[in-house]
Amino acid sequence: MDKKKAVKLATASAVAASAFVAANPHASQAATDVATVVSQAKAQMKEAYYTYSHTVTETGQFPDIKDVYAAYNKAKQAYANAVAVVNKAGGAKKDAYLADLQATYETYVFKANPKSGEARVATYIDAYNYAVKLDGLRQDLAKAVEAKDLKKAEELYHKISYELKTRTVILDRVYGQSTRELLRSQFKAEAQKLRDSLIYDITVAMKAREAQDAVKAGNLDKAKAALDQVNQYVSKVTDAFKAELQKAAQDAKAAYE
Repeated sequence: MDKKKAVKLATASAVAASAFVAANPHASQAATDVATVVSQAKAQMKEAYYTYSHTVTETGQFPDIKDVYAAYNKAKQAYANAVAVVNKAGGAKKDAYLADLQATYETYVFKANPKSGEARVATYIDAYNYAVKLDGLRQDLAKAVEAKDLKKAEELYHKISYELKTRTVILDRVYGQSTRELLRSQFKAEAQKLRDSLIYDITVAMKAREAQDAVKAGNLDKAKAALDQVNQYVSKVTDAFKAELQKAAQDAKAAYE
């Protein structure tokens, strides 16, 4: 047999073998090393976790969230593929393999019932996305202050206050101390710092309105209590809203008198 015929025969044999495997998936799966498939799937699940945890620990910065999503989706696919292989070729170890895969998946990737414990990557993704949303509110508040838009600043002040009080707990559920601390310092602390800097401004704005409304309603005791707070805090407001709030204080005082 000459060389060309040998090559053609080898190629034809390879094509035939591929066609046989495609037509007989069970034959292919029977030859699969199930233990290796399970091990590789578990490694991929852990790698999804390392994508964010190692980056934060080694660089002090967050990884690109796109990279985390890519590793997360890859881990989910690896899990699904491994479960399929085990179900078809797990043999006597099928239940043990499935339990091992599920335990690893729920520890590192995703857990349908997080009340019994958080899955690391899914929790990180939720927390990071929330933190970015919170930072968006902070940036909007900073812009409102820069534009001296008191009405908008007050609206955002209350939104951020609500978030800080009720929702930032999600940051505390992230696995890994370094990651939790970075989320808190870079997002929560910055939002709280800006919010706190406006506490006197917003208090004066609210109490000045309250005093005027109370006067209109004939409730002078309530008006005086509100006006007392206005007088107490108006000297502490920021430069951004000082002129507007001083006028509001004067108007409230005039309405009461």
